[in-house]
Amino acid sequence: MGCGSGPEPEPDSHSAEQETRRQQGRLLAGRGSLYLKQGRSVRALAVSRQAQELIPEAPEPYFNMGLAYTQLGRYAEAIEAFELGRNLGSLDAAQLFALGLSLRAQDRNPEAAIEFGKAIDRAPDRAEYHYSLGLAQRALSDFSGALAAFAAAIQLDSTHTDAHFYRSDLLARNQRSAAAEAGYRRTIALDPERISAYLGLGRLLSKQRRFAEAIDMLQRAVAVNPRGSQIHYFFNQAFHQAGNERAAAAALAVFEQLYAVEKQLDQGDLYAVRGKWELAISTWSQAIAADSACVDAYIRVGEAHLRQQDLEAALPVLKKGLATTPQNLALRCLLGEAYLAAADLTAATQTFEQVLDQDPTSLRALYGLGRAALTAAHFPAAVTWFRRSLDSEPDDVESHYHLGLAYVKQGLYPEAVICFQQSVVLNPAHVRAHYALGRLYAGQAADVQARAAFATVLELDPDHAKARASLAQLDEGTP
Repeated sequence: MGCGSGPEPEPDSHSAEQETRRQQGRLLAGRGSLYLKQGRSVRALAVSRQAQELIPEAPEPYFNMGLAYTQLGRYAEAIEAFELGRNLGSLDAAQLFALGLSLRAQDRNPEAAIEFGKAIDRAPDRAEYHYSLGLAQRALSDFSGALAAFAAAIQLDSTHTDAHFYRSDLLARNQRSAAAEAGYRRTIALDPERISAYLGLGRLLSKQRRFAEAIDMLQRAVAVNPRGSQIHYFFNQAFHQAGNERAAAAALAVFEQLYAVEKQLDQGDLYAVRGKWELAISTWSQAIAADSACVDAYIRVGEAHLRQQDLEAALPVLKKGLATTPQNLALRCLLGEAYLAAADLTAATQTFEQVLDQDPTSLRALYGLGRAALTAAHFPAAVTWFRRSLDSEPDDVESHYHLGLAYVKQGLYPEAVICFQQSVVLNPAHVRAHYALGRLYAGQAADVQARAAFATVLELDPDHAKARASLAQLDEGTP
């Protein structure tokens, strides 16, 4: 007889389920880390959110979310994620550095300096950490500390252009002219298009009454950026100090013209922020009237007209702007988008192809060509263009979504589902993708998934009549 040990205990299904969730969460956290290394911040954020839901007790998903938010420039959310993770574990050097960047972006420089210091303690050989500490100390008027930090960055990386420049700027303030001059010249050697270095050196040379050398520096700056108002302002000062009043007056006139245009652009931006689009367009148009080569003004006016769906006004402005600066790809892409909105698919296609002639990886042009092909019912071509746009940017939400639409048009429903799923993973608030998924699920009699998709649409947009009607049809059992 066997001993009476009683029945075998049944496996704890709840514990097994929890362990499965933890394994899935750890897997997703690992993927998030991989995507961050690949520079795919949007995708990293999406999978890290999923990981956080599965393993809320683990710090890694929070840290990955903080890193992704920092890379995306969403600094307040990054700080929150890092602090939540810090309650569960310790930050490594890269995470401390990212937290410092986010704090500095929010003008919280005392806290940023602390985090940069901790990052340096853990990884003292990282030049960027010392440089960022220097920026925070500079903002706090701790100039001796900033000088030391910039010097440490340069010692670790002698080609760190920004560290050379800011160190030179502080040396010039401290009247250490020879060291400052050497630093400015080193900055220019590393980055011949660094306008601020030319200006800094020009000011320094002018103070030493070395006017010919100062003017030479400013001329080199103008060659890099003829439209920089600040350059012409310092030109005026240098010529005046050198006793060349005619040249000083000419430089002042150019400065006043360019500065007036900059003020008009800024004023138009303020009107736009307040939703006063007519005033914004009028003010930006004044900038164009004052300076017919002001590309930024053409782009602002064109975008405003497109926002208001005033294509008759947008197209002439964009064509005029492109005639003045035919190499500007942003302006050419915007013109292509205007043609697309006007349903001039031939002109849109030609315009986007012209962009690709100069930049074969332009996401904006590849996506635009996909949209043009989709609108023209050239569905295989649309698939090709959207795939190429995803080769350029694998996590572009709209490329995934429109690729899904192109697949739907060809009856390739499983492929379309994958595309729409990718869209909502990358952007959980993408109403159109959730609705498209609902329609596809409903068509496949997958009622549970369809209901969930339509319910999500209504959570995001309670007034979405089509989603509400689709839910009603499911309830009634009608196709």
